[in-house]
Amino acid sequence: MEGLKLKTLSASLPVPEPLQALLTALNRTGVVWCSWKSNEHLAEGISGKTDIDVLFNAADRRRVIKIFYDCGFMVFETARHRAYPGILDAISVNNAMGAVFHIHAHFLLCLGEKNLKSVILPWSDHILQNRVSAEDFPQAYVSAPADEMILLLVREALKVRARDRAFAKRDGAWGGKGFTREFNWLKERAVPAEIRDAAEKLMNAGAAAVIHEMVTQGVTLDRLERLRKETTGLALQSGWRRIGGVPAVMQAWLREGIMLFARVLEKAGAGRTLIVQKRVLPGKGIVAALLGPDGSGKSSVARETVARWSRKIDVCQAYFGTGDGQQPFLQWVLKKLLAAGLLVREKLGKKKNCETVPAGGAGRLPRSLPVYAIIGALHKRRQARRIEKLRRRGFVVICDRWPQNQFAGINDGPFLRSAKDGKNGFLRFLARWEERQFENICAGPQPDIVIRMIPSLEVAIARKKENIDMAASIKEKLSALRAQSFDPGIEDHVIDADRPFETVLAEAGDIIWKSLLHRPAKKPALYECVGLSGAGKTTACREMFVRKNTLASVDDVFTPEKPLGVMRKISLTLQSLMRDPGAYFYAVNIVFGLRLWRHAGSLGHLFRLPAQRLRLKNAAADGGAYLIEQLLLQNLWSALVTADVRRFAPDALAPFIEALYRDIDVRILYFDAEAGEAARRVTERKDGASRFDHLPPGEAEEGLKKYGALMNDIVRAARYAGLDVVAIDASRPRDKVAADLESALEEC
Repeated sequence: MEGLKLKTLSASLPVPEPLQALLTALNRTGVVWCSWKSNEHLAEGISGKTDIDVLFNAADRRRVIKIFYDCGFMVFETARHRAYPGILDAISVNNAMGAVFHIHAHFLLCLGEKNLKSVILPWSDHILQNRVSAEDFPQAYVSAPADEMILLLVREALKVRARDRAFAKRDGAWGGKGFTREFNWLKERAVPAEIRDAAEKLMNAGAAAVIHEMVTQGVTLDRLERLRKETTGLALQSGWRRIGGVPAVMQAWLREGIMLFARVLEKAGAGRTLIVQKRVLPGKGIVAALLGPDGSGKSSVARETVARWSRKIDVCQAYFGTGDGQQPFLQWVLKKLLAAGLLVREKLGKKKNCETVPAGGAGRLPRSLPVYAIIGALHKRRQARRIEKLRRRGFVVICDRWPQNQFAGINDGPFLRSAKDGKNGFLRFLARWEERQFENICAGPQPDIVIRMIPSLEVAIARKKENIDMAASIKEKLSALRAQSFDPGIEDHVIDADRPFETVLAEAGDIIWKSLLHRPAKKPALYECVGLSGAGKTTACREMFVRKNTLASVDDVFTPEKPLGVMRKISLTLQSLMRDPGAYFYAVNIVFGLRLWRHAGSLGHLFRLPAQRLRLKNAAADGGAYLIEQLLLQNLWSALVTADVRRFAPDALAPFIEALYRDIDVRILYFDAEAGEAARRVTERKDGASRFDHLPPGEAEEGLKKYGALMNDIVRAARYAGLDVVAIDASRPRDKVAADLESALEEC
């Protein structure tokens, strides 16, 4: 059925850039994909009004990411309380349209309860094989209506919560406007018999009967709960759950609590900077500074860019000026007091004999006033520190102005330079203090991008009434802005600000977005190998260390010549317990679930893992690339093998694995080898140290077959934990395995 065209209900609609480039690239390269849900409003997603959920094969993950970048999409890191395994967020911007395009790239069908999504359905192959062409967009693929109806009802059933049961009638019609609209849209396109047949194939007869009943007779709470019972039973029986029990409840409550806290912060005006709410750039963020005189439109461009982009990503605005922008409270109070004093002075008929600046509609303030200048310098210093923190956390920061010390008295330069050599000793002290502040700010981290918005003098004066009396000042600012220099590594752009606002806004947005896309793609800091004994991990890694001298090994993390003393081990354990209590909680959960307290060796392996994680995280933070022959996952396998555990459900292992690798950028390299081939290699090698070495060939093969399924369970749990897992066919010749490993390392 692949590529089957649905009955066209309207003429084909145009697809805007960069989505058109993405669709073309996906279809040209042969990547199998489809929009798998909410296709009733696919047109809104293609126009940038909402996101699009696209399903891919897990094996195509790296290829799809490369296509995203080639087509102008950036893959962002999702806030932890919003992230789910196997889902990436790819975002692009069409600044001319003012649209932000957001694609949820699904490499696993992760769905379920609100704020949890505890189930991963193994239906990806079925859905992709039965995809059809979209009605209004022939170059786009969507899931078959029957499959989408099943997914819609299963998703809705798994979202039913206790609070819903308390307020909804069991036999009353179910669903809000969005669900009802989507359900009715699919009913017009799907045949009930086809839906029932597909549900029986994907689930079982009981679930298929309930789904058929809802399609033909309507959706009620009672029917949804029956479907939920069938689905959760299948998930538990078939290993579809990625998390369950107490850990699932705790994670759902924690996520909901963080979301509520974020909303409170946002209402208070602090939410965009205190925590990551949506999505941030991988690695570090980017800082763009907009410069220009009054009337250039820099504040409006900064404000509108932040408003558009912040719907999808964490972007914030910073104000460095001393006008009426985002000024500190103390500065605002001082301005009002000084404005009032100045007004009284004017009423009394006293003349002003000093240079002035606008006072925001409340009179005019002395520009060289020492206290006013000092508060401005402190504000700039605080803003510079805040911006650098945001950049380290991955935020996009749009700055209205940027401090400089090349020109005094204008363009956010120092105010008191003229008093540095004056007769007043106190003013000399303040002027030199201000000079040091500006030197420190200008010597510190600088913006990644500078955009000079330069209007003509006539246009700048015409845009603001107050600029009429400031023609000489604006002319001086324009001259200084053109002459101002920046470090060679900073992108420096000039925009003609005389043009219409929308044109200037689009050009500024394009400059910033293109700079994001041109940054080097972030590569994992850690590549960890895992697989059965004899899978060829050691041999392939040794070959890579010869080919790539930039790779660090496990010995660079755990120096064998300097074993840890008892006190150091205790210290590491306490540190890991304080930093990662969740890892120990999940480890205890595994111990009680498998009764591992009867196996001292297994406990030793298991509870050493959080401390090993701490040492690994500290090493990976140095910016290098590590290729680890075997470590956390392999030691987890050894811990369970020691206790003679042969199978383990992923929902118990995945939370522990997720805790072990939290904040570690890792790629898992799974050396997938048949037990017979692995046993043959084990018996041939002379320097092996695994429990299967030096065993007779028959016993080695029997042991590897016995625990091979457990290794698959661990790798599956790693995928359910959201780790990037690359499978390498380790049964092939060694040179082929080494070539696959080199490809997976991505020229690190």
